[in-house]
Amino acid sequence: FWNGTWGTISDSQWTVNDASVVCRQLQHASGSGEAVSCCREFGEGNKDVVIVDVECSGSEETVTTCTYLSVTEPVTHEQDVGVRCQQGNETREGESRLIKTDESDELWIGRLEMFLSGQWGTLCDYGAYYTTARVACRQLGYDYNANDVGVGIFGGGTGPIHFGVVYNGCSGSEYSLNDCSNLGTGGCNHNYDWGVRCDIDGPEHMDIRLSSGIYGYLQIFLSDAAPSTWVPVSDSQLTWTEQNSAVVCRQLGYNPDAPYMSNAYNVLNIKTLDSVACNGTESKLTDCSYNVGAVSTQYTIYIICNAYDCFTGEVRLVGGESEREG
Repeated sequence: FWNGTWGTISDSQWTVNDASVVCRQLQHASGSGEAVSCCREFGEGNKDVVIVDVECSGSEETVTTCTYLSVTEPVTHEQDVGVRCQQGNETREGESRLIKTDESDELWIGRLEMFLSGQWGTLCDYGAYYTTARVACRQLGYDYNANDVGVGIFGGGTGPIHFGVVYNGCSGSEYSLNDCSNLGTGGCNHNYDWGVRCDIDGPEHMDIRLSSGIYGYLQIFLSDAAPSTWVPVSDSQLTWTEQNSAVVCRQLGYNPDAPYMSNAYNVLNIKTLDSVACNGTESKLTDCSYNVGAVSTQYTIYIICNAYDCFTGEVRLVGGESEREG
């Protein structure tokens, strides 16, 4: 991920040492890997080449701590590199994992646990923010975008509580939670164990989400921000309506009827979406009127959408051999 977008690495002399650093950065336990040259197995990339001529000793924690050259003009994909990481049984100090509570849950969502001082333990949510969730997901090898799911969603863990995750625990630029300067400890119990959801696909400009899935603070992705990031949608004039919330829920695939909404006061000097006005029938929030600009004092928006089996006017196909007929 380079300057706000995903890209490939191109290298005519890609080595096992280089591949091992990639595997270590992705937290594969053995920290060793096979170097795969283009395009024997994985094919050429379809994004820009972002760095070339990587040289690692093999002991580095991340690829960007090796020597490399940044790409300043277009490079072909003929020398795109790949890796195959070796499976290992050793758990490394500082390693993290997501624990699911339901077999239907996806791999990238769950209760966050870390391995410290020889023990797996949990993190307590004292008011975690998306910047800390971003670091947690980056450490796990997922897209840097993330949701702070909150407390207790995935049940309480066992063992020690290693950190108390606070509002400004991480800036968002760190590689791992161990690099964050404001993670603390304190009186807490497993009822407050922290969960996160990582994004596996990069968002597009002006995509929206709720911070905890079907409910949470409304956020929008601004690809023209520096850096590209999710930010809270603002309601600086306290004019947010139920019609606005209905459009949000519809866009996210939930029932648009009678969503719950509330506001929370924040002081954030950020560029974001503000002054949204919908009539309630729009298919997505950007079909409504709105402003985009710097907002210093704002109310953020909290929405709870309703799941549904069906709603008036919905259609479906039945009796066909695939979901595309019937």
